[in-house]
Amino acid sequence: MNRLIDYDAEFREYFEKWYAANKDKYEKPEEVEQVLPQIYERWMEKECAPLMNISGSELVGMIGQYASAGMNVPDIVCEFIVRRKNDTEAGLYELYRNNMFAQDVKVLIINMLSQMDSVLPIESFVHTVGCSRQEDEVVNACAEALCNTGAEFLEYGVEEYAKAASVGAKELLLNALISRYKDARLADFAIELYRESQNKAFVAAMMGETGDERCLPLLREAAQSKDINYVDYTEICNAIEMLGGEVSREREFEGDVYYEMMKQGVEG
Repeated sequence: MNRLIDYDAEFREYFEKWYAANKDKYEKPEEVEQVLPQIYERWMEKECAPLMNISGSELVGMIGQYASAGMNVPDIVCEFIVRRKNDTEAGLYELYRNNMFAQDVKVLIINMLSQMDSVLPIESFVHTVGCSRQEDEVVNACAEALCNTGAEFLEYGVEEYAKAASVGAKELLLNALISRYKDARLADFAIELYRESQNKAFVAAMMGETGDERCLPLLREAAQSKDINYVDYTEICNAIEMLGGEVSREREFEGDVYYEMMKQGVEG
């Protein structure tokens, strides 16, 4: 077992010493932020030799060691795992599949696989989102990974959407699909989901993203609804305009909290 080093704490100490010695050279915090990446690289090259000299499997194994010791997995360990994808991807995917960690470590592993743009867990990510009955950090991490991946998942995603376990699952999965693909089926899903979902603004935004003009009649009808609130109305108007439609935006929402805030901001 490798000696567990709190690299995050060590970097903070390194940076504090550097800043104490160099703060007079900088007038604004933004100037320090600009050189921070170079400072971090210098520290990494000097202090992180142990991470450079171990195998990929040992590096991935450190996730379990830190978790078992009740320590956070240091950022630099995660960075090295991602950088060494060829040596670490398979082992990291196995950790993900074993599902043996607490939620925060699961999310960390999902995020690292996403940063690698690993193809290995994509179907699992889709299934995790599709079968979810309520949102949690793991479900949200999988959904975000799908939005960012370059891997193909359209057909499997459509298949999982058709049997999604909840409206929330449909929202997250459809958002991931629409962020990646232009497909007529996705507009059909969005039209159906708008009637089913309470999250009208979110679904309206997705309808706009589809680029499919078949969404316009429903959006125009929704914009005229007496029950709509100001936030949903604004997003619906945005979606109509994204699809090439026009909207007057002349409605008033007296008593609506967000409308009153916006109105005061304009008048102020």
